[in-house]
Amino acid sequence: MSFPTKLKELRQARGLTPEQLAELIEINPRTYKSYESGKTKPGINIFKKIVIALETTADELLEI
Repeated sequence: MSFPTKLKELRQARGLTPEQLAELIEINPRTYKSYESGKTKPGINIFKKIVIALETTADELLEI
């Protein structure tokens, strides 16, 4: 499973909208949506915030 697909799956499993997650990680919703669409990838600092907000691990998010 690709990173964008796993990101969306985990977000939905936590009952969050893209806008809610963007607010939690303190970024613009448009930027967050670009991660789910696969247009861009988050930097390490935002990636860490996503992991914390989704209460997951980097391994699970990246499917390592």
